[in-house]
Amino acid sequence: MLSNFELPNRVHWTEGMILLPQHFHLSDNYVDAITRVAMMNSRPFFWGVRSIEIDTTMLAEGVLRLVGFEGIFPDATPVSIGGLQEDTASSSVESVSILLNELSISPNNPTLLSVAICRENPKSASDFDGDLKRYSSVNKGSVADATNPESLAQVVVIQPVLRLVLNENMSPNHVGFPICQIEKSLDGTFKLLPFIPPILRFSYDRGSADTLVSRVVAVITDARTKAAHIRNIVMGRRSGRVSLDEQRRKVFRLSADLPILESKLHADLPPFDVYSALLSYAAGLSEISENLVVPSFKPYLHNNLLNSFNEILNFIEGVIAGIRLDFEALAFEETEAGYLLCNLSDRELQHSLVLSVTVPDHLTKEAVISWSESALICGDVDFEDLVQSRAIGYSRRRVVEYSEFGLLEGVNEVLVEVDLPHDNLGNLLIRGSDSNWNSVDPSSIFCFLASR
Repeated sequence: MLSNFELPNRVHWTEGMILLPQHFHLSDNYVDAITRVAMMNSRPFFWGVRSIEIDTTMLAEGVLRLVGFEGIFPDATPVSIGGLQEDTASSSVESVSILLNELSISPNNPTLLSVAICRENPKSASDFDGDLKRYSSVNKGSVADATNPESLAQVVVIQPVLRLVLNENMSPNHVGFPICQIEKSLDGTFKLLPFIPPILRFSYDRGSADTLVSRVVAVITDARTKAAHIRNIVMGRRSGRVSLDEQRRKVFRLSADLPILESKLHADLPPFDVYSALLSYAAGLSEISENLVVPSFKPYLHNNLLNSFNEILNFIEGVIAGIRLDFEALAFEETEAGYLLCNLSDRELQHSLVLSVTVPDHLTKEAVISWSESALICGDVDFEDLVQSRAIGYSRRRVVEYSEFGLLEGVNEVLVEVDLPHDNLGNLLIRGSDSNWNSVDPSSIFCFLASR
């Protein structure tokens, strides 16, 4: 096989020379070599399938048959056969099969099958079948002269001969890549296992790679959903309120690198480009993971995309799943009676909640703390009984930090944790004991509770 920069010599064409088939063969070989060198040195992992179709109905008979294939081999040879190219002779397609019962396959042992072609060699187009046969001759039929369409001639062409082989037994004279994984049952039958062959482009229309593409899309969707939810909590409050640096950091890390990943996914790029974008995204997410350190991922394997993407997607999905939407902030509204009301009727309540009260300009923080200690705070189901008994409602206490939600009390606010005696509150009511607070702006108070 030629090295990445080794090229055959060009044919020296001269006037009056006697033309032989070898002249044209060498000329074709030179053009093929130029293409090969350009592709092999322009980018890594350039080979793979564009479309593939396997006849699964014949697996019951112990036969795996390739009925359609379009792709590029690791030696830069493009091949298209079967239903993907209408003028391909059917005889060549029928030969792309393998008798599984004749292979040395142990039961319950996942086995890779590869598609292969012979490397370029002096016997590539020989009429004799053998290990070195690269091309077969096919009568293309009547071909019109481009300058005189009525002039027809019979033309014989050569096309690559594909082989299906056990990946572990591929001949050194061949080049190829795995296209499927099979498993033999104890009763001698065969089944296909989940496997994604190397693909040329990573996009929404990739056949067997659909599950992998869908998984990446699901990661993007989940990350955006969680980032947007936390963002809404952060943006819903004015500066100087509850310190939410941790939440802002989560929003940034969840969403900062998503545009790059999305652009590569929509640009129909090779899978390695998408994988690289996922690596960058994973590195950013490590900042909000429990470990804080980016894990050492295994090297990218183009011939086994499922394993390559599984490891990094498992990490990303784990970090995103670990970001619990810890809490939500609910606003209060003022009732006609002058009470402050927060609707909790459709919420799943825990043992307590937290109130964030902004200190008004005309009061001191100490006055707000005193007010929070004496105000009536309760659910509307308990309101009448508590008013009649002249009680102040539910037990509460001031906190400067609420670690469960990552809340820190700001300079101009007061955090109050309120114990909930039961989960059937209906609405949470607040009635201040100070007349200055009877008509307080509802936007000055927020209710924080765990989000389920």
